[in-house]
Amino acid sequence: MKNQRRIYINIFNTVALLWVTVFFSCSNDIEKVNALLNADTDYPQQSADSIEILYSDSGIVRLKLEAPKLYKYDDVKEPYAEFPVGLHVSFYDDTLGIESEITAGYAIWKTSVDIWEARDNVIATNTVKGYTLNTELLIWDKQKELLFSPKFVRVTTKEEVIWGDGFEANQNFTWYHIKQIKGRINLDDE
Repeated sequence: MKNQRRIYINIFNTVALLWVTVFFSCSNDIEKVNALLNADTDYPQQSADSIEILYSDSGIVRLKLEAPKLYKYDDVKEPYAEFPVGLHVSFYDDTLGIESEITAGYAIWKTSVDIWEARDNVIATNTVKGYTLNTELLIWDKQKELLFSPKFVRVTTKEEVIWGDGFEANQNFTWYHIKQIKGRINLDDE
């Protein structure tokens, strides 16, 4: 009987020692825990795949936006929508004909100020006038209806290819201005 009691006491002491060891060996650095809890990592409130958005004014479709992926961040200081895999935007005239188009590998829309920024192989075309713009950064101020870029741009028309730094145009790309022209090639028909 004494031996059996001694065995139970030894088992109890061993289990208690294991629990104390486990309890005190599992500790977290409080600074690391707080850093994880207070991280400035933003997570999207909305996400969507294969989107198509139509914008209209007075019942007339003005543009169609297509993108493979959309992340929308509303609970941040400056809300924005991100198109991490790029987008394609078509602008329409009053007869629903495509007037101009923009394609980019990445885009972000700063929703509070209504400014769009397209990056990575940006191609803007005016199908009516036959203009094509190539750049790595294109900003669209929707309120002012302006397109602009501080970066290198190349504009190809039916008559010439012009390249330089800095660019401004109306949002339909019916007129444009390159700020610092670096070169020009005339495309003469021979």
